[in-house]
Amino acid sequence: DWSSDVCSSDLPLSFEDTYIQNALGDGWLARVGQWKSVFNYETFTSSRTQQFVERSLVNQYFTQQFIQGLFGGWEGETVRVFGCYNDGGGNSNIAEVQSNGNPTEWAGSARVDWKLDGAWGQFKDMQGWRGSPFAAMLGASFNWQRASGNPPSGRLSTGNGLIATDQATKANVNAPMTLLSYTADLNLRGDGWSFWTAFLGNLVYNGDRTAEAMGVENAVSYGTVVQGGVFVSDSLELIARYEGLWVSSNMPFTTKYGPNALNAQTLNILTVGANWYLDRKSTRLN
Repeated sequence: DWSSDVCSSDLPLSFEDTYIQNALGDGWLARVGQWKSVFNYETFTSSRTQQFVERSLVNQYFTQQFIQGLFGGWEGETVRVFGCYNDGGGNSNIAEVQSNGNPTEWAGSARVDWKLDGAWGQFKDMQGWRGSPFAAMLGASFNWQRASGNPPSGRLSTGNGLIATDQATKANVNAPMTLLSYTADLNLRGDGWSFWTAFLGNLVYNGDRTAEAMGVENAVSYGTVVQGGVFVSDSLELIARYEGLWVSSNMPFTTKYGPNALNAQTLNILTVGANWYLDRKSTRLN
């Protein structure tokens, strides 16, 4: 990924999917390296098959982004399961060198998908193309990680224990904390229509006195995304999306404690639009 804003990161070139993977037979696979987390459906679905110009803001709040570690999985006719030991959500990029500190003490995640009908390949696209058969899938996932509270300067994030504070001085506080993220989603596809919805949550706990004093101990975040589309012709699709975010914590939004992902806050967004597909390959069913 070639960055257009080198000044903000000092990294003109960064890596995304960089891994070695081996098919072990009978549906099993093993992987080592860096890849996009399979925590939530909206993230691991390719950007070229998204219905909107960008993924939802709720997705950006909960997503794990790219991670590094060891990964294993199994895919059968109706069920697939994935699990990994990794360096923590939002922490990775092998172009960055850890000069000091550790992003996380430990992190692990897992996901299971249950295909109720249709083919796995139908869920690689968010669209329900005209002429495609009905498909349905349920998914659930979690990510559990322990932030060390001593992140390298190039990997500052809440997942590493960062608590943004005084906006006047631009000071930040780091504190060890444990984060448990979880999600469940439902995907439906049909002849010319699509619908999917996801519920996401995150719990911050087991922090130190600093986290308690700043009001982020036991902070709870909930989010939801509801999205769908319908084709009114072979090439024109009408789309709509609702997303909501609710964060409950003892850290208010003030000059000292904001803006921050752990501020007590509520967000509601409705987006509508249309897509005109000039050309399309045949629907993938495998």
